[in-house]
Amino acid sequence: MSNVFLLLKSACHQVTEEAAAIARGETGVHGAQALALLVLRRIGPCRLVQLGAAVGTARAATTTLAARLEKAGLAERCPDRDDARAQRIALTPLGAERAEAVEALIARFDAALLDGFSADEGRVILRFLETVGGRGSLGRKVDES
Repeated sequence: MSNVFLLLKSACHQVTEEAAAIARGETGVHGAQALALLVLRRIGPCRLVQLGAAVGTARAATTTLAARLEKAGLAERCPDRDDARAQRIALTPLGAERAEAVEALIARFDAALLDGFSADEGRVILRFLETVGGRGSLGRKVDES
């Protein structure tokens, strides 16, 4: 009997914890902050609601995350050109520098995770993870079985 679910859950936890520890040590950026920096690097200044949706956090957690980014000098709030009542959050130069370091680190993680697999096996692994990550229909699939 295969334990795909349990193995995936365990692997995810182990890889996430190890990656977070390495990222903290090499970049000084904590896990959720690293993801937020990457999002801000890719989409540019955005409202907190957009940042929260992209990193998968609730409103209160996103506000806390933004405050921590600001306190660390990695991001700053700026006026929203489209709505004078709203604010956006944007990377500071230090935040952009750290985002670049995090992105390079992720490339190293990817290479380490796929080390020992052939190119074809790597493509299957990526296809599996993209499918599972984008599906969001585990309950329906279980019901169909």
